[in-house]
Amino acid sequence: MHRMHAAWVVVFLTALCGSLAADEGKENPAAPPAYTPKVFAPSFRDQGTAALGAGKHDEAVALYRKWLAADPQDDTTWYNLACALALTGKEESALEAFETAVDAGFDDLDHAERDMDLASIRASKRFTAAVARGRTKQAADDLPDMVRHTLRTETIGTYIVLLPPDYEETKERYPVVFILHGSGSSETGHGKVAEHLGREGVIYVAPRALFPHPQVFQQLGRPGWTAWPPMDVETRADAPEPMRLYTDWILRCAGDVAKRYRVAGTRIHAWGHSQGAGTANVLAALHPTRVASYFAYAGYYPEEYVTDASLAAQKANGIHAVLCHGTQDNIVPSAPTLAMKPRLAKAGLSHEVHMVDAAHGITPDVRALSKAWVDKHVRKSAKEPVKAPR
Repeated sequence: MHRMHAAWVVVFLTALCGSLAADEGKENPAAPPAYTPKVFAPSFRDQGTAALGAGKHDEAVALYRKWLAADPQDDTTWYNLACALALTGKEESALEAFETAVDAGFDDLDHAERDMDLASIRASKRFTAAVARGRTKQAADDLPDMVRHTLRTETIGTYIVLLPPDYEETKERYPVVFILHGSGSSETGHGKVAEHLGREGVIYVAPRALFPHPQVFQQLGRPGWTAWPPMDVETRADAPEPMRLYTDWILRCAGDVAKRYRVAGTRIHAWGHSQGAGTANVLAALHPTRVASYFAYAGYYPEEYVTDASLAAQKANGIHAVLCHGTQDNIVPSAPTLAMKPRLAKAGLSHEVHMVDAAHGITPDVRALSKAWVDKHVRKSAKEPVKAPR
């Protein structure tokens, strides 16, 4: 990775309750000698997973067995081995591998019961018995006649700050743009967008979403984060609303940034992609006095928050909204973004709606539109007198 113009500052907070100050490190003035990072080959497990995905089932079996010889308690690899064996027609060996996976701790039994890779062994009594054994093991973790409730717990949240290149040399105050990442991504993954928007004259803040994304951790082997709790808590009366929880966290980060850095004004700008775009829409709807403008790419519009009344409040507070969506998006449908255009016009809200030839990824066209938004509605507005929100 090339060296950034300014250091990335990582800040930790206790999400939702309290704050934890981060110590600031200082660079060693003596430049370290040049170092070439080592490139590591994929493990037998990763090679096996790649082979399985490519339909090379026999090769996957051999690679998984090599991995399990060194790590025989890896329940996920035992499960994947069962899938590879079942797809090669080796039902008895597949059943043995599946039983071992359950005994080693594999507990995603609902997935196993609908996984088409295991279709050839699902009717077996051994498969049924292994699933039943796994469910009994899960039930043993609970107590008789127990009732489970959920309450908000204290967690440690983090956000990164990317300062303008001349921040240390000036006494200026800078507008703040929040970069809100998509589900399964991270604050650093999407924080790189700041390089395309231009680092000059802007403080960029990228908060990490509050909850780990289980599938990203388990299937891709890398950290990923989401605004949604890992359990289905939405049916519980005492569960907090995830989007309110997340937008509250974003505003807590904004307050902490204002204490640490030279921030211009009391209102923030938000750029979001996918889940981050949906969050930007909700942030402006719930807190129109705290948002100056927002750019939402490939987002959605929760009807409980994005109402005609909330759009009217955004207009009253002078918010400018930019909605952008790829016409080929197969992850988040583009039709709701098109449907927002007449709603924004009816509300009289200052807005732009752009449909681009893209799928769900961030293309050069999207970057160009995003930079134009920053240039016009973030940098330019920062040079004008800051108006108090109505």
